[in-house]
This record gives sequence, structure tokens and C-alpha cells, in this order.
Amino acid sequence: MYCTQCGVNNDRGESACYICGAAMPTSLAFVTDTPGRPAPRSKAAPAAEKVASVGDRTLALIFDRALLASALMVFAAWQTSTAGRIDPTGIWFFASAAGLTFLLMLLYHVILEGAFGTTLGKAMMALRVRTSGDRGRFVAVVIRNVFRLIDSIGLYLIGFLFAMFTTRTQRIGDLVGGTVVMEGRGSNVLRAGLMVLWLILVGAAIFAAWSICPDCRGEVVMVSGLEKQLFFR
Repeated sequence: MYCTQCGVNNDRGESACYICGAAMPTSLAFVTDTPGRPAPRSKAAPAAEKVASVGDRTLALIFDRALLASALMVFAAWQTSTAGRIDPTGIWFFASAAGLTFLLMLLYHVILEGAFGTTLGKAMMALRVRTSGDRGRFVAVVIRNVFRLIDSIGLYLIGFLFAMFTTRTQRIGDLVGGTVVMEGRGSNVLRAGLMVLWLILVGAAIFAAWSICPDCRGEVVMVSGLEKQLFFR
């Protein structure tokens, strides 16, 4: 039976929608109690959203990580330039790289998922984050993204395994935060425009990194590679 509020298919006999919490209509609501008159036509249920597949979520993650890695490359270029050179063997280097990486990742996901229910990578794959519990959206997305520290262990092996073997493809962050990633209804034109925007942003970040430090490209690759390692741990 489809929810009359959000259109999600609740096929397990739920009394309330597991996505938006709205009360599900009973079968009596579709039966007329006036003999001799045909039952009134019920409104067609809106197209039901489906739980996002693990493959689509993986592609969205790759797009988001590539975008954030390109932004970190600008920081790496500054680190290795004459103006901002930091000893790559010092504790300040590792602390700044790890702290900036986690902070950037957390802000990116929390701000976009909290405000719009999606990130650029998810929007490109027509995916949206829905809350399925009693928490507010911002609280839920903060919890789901803080738990990326656990889900991302082993290049997201933990999150991948949980998503593969849970009925709603939920990783640990989704289970604890009460969120579900669903397929949205984005048009192909919109998705194509978002892909162009993604290419522009990544290209602009790479150009900015090269402009900041044109003579230390090898060092930038080394530093950004280390930040990437910290980023996916």
C-alpha cells in the first residue's frame, strides 16, 4: 500500500509510513458504504520512491569524494608552496591534514544533506536522504556522517557490507541516525547540468592548485595522496 503523503510503498502491513510517519489508510477507506452506487475513484498514488541501490550510492560517493579531494588539493598546494610550507614529517602536518579532511567532509555532507536532503554526488545519481525516525533532519544527518569514521574503515568496506546485507541498504550511520537513502525523481536534464557543474568545480580546483604552486606539482600529488589516505580511512 502506498503512503498518501510521500508515495513510498509500505508493503509489510505498517500502520504508519516508515519514511514520513504518516498514518496508512485502511482498506475500508477504499470501500463505499452506499449500496447500489459504484465506489468512488480513488486518486492514483504518486510514483513510489525506491530504496537506493548500493551501486548508485557507491557512484555518488565516488563523485563526492573526487570533489572534496580536489578541494583538498588546493590546501595541499598551499602547504607545499613557499608561502605556506609545512614540514611534511612534523606532527602539525598530520594534525592539520586529518583535521581539515574530517571537518570538510562533515560540513559538506551535513550542510547539503540537512538543507537539501542530498549532496552534489547524490543529486547526480538522483538520490535523497530521508529521515525515518523521530529526530530532526539536521540531527539525523550529523549522526549519520559522524559515523562515517566507522563506515569508512577499509575504504568503506564496513559501510559497504552493512548496506549489502540490510533490507534498506543502510550503513551503520543510517541505522544509528535513522536515515534511508532513496531514489529521487531528478530529470535527466537536471542531472546532466549537475555533472557539468561538478566538472567545472573539479577543474577549477585543479587549476587553482596549479596556480598556487606551479613548481611543486610532484609534492602536491604526494601531499594530496596522504590526505586522501586519511580521508578514506
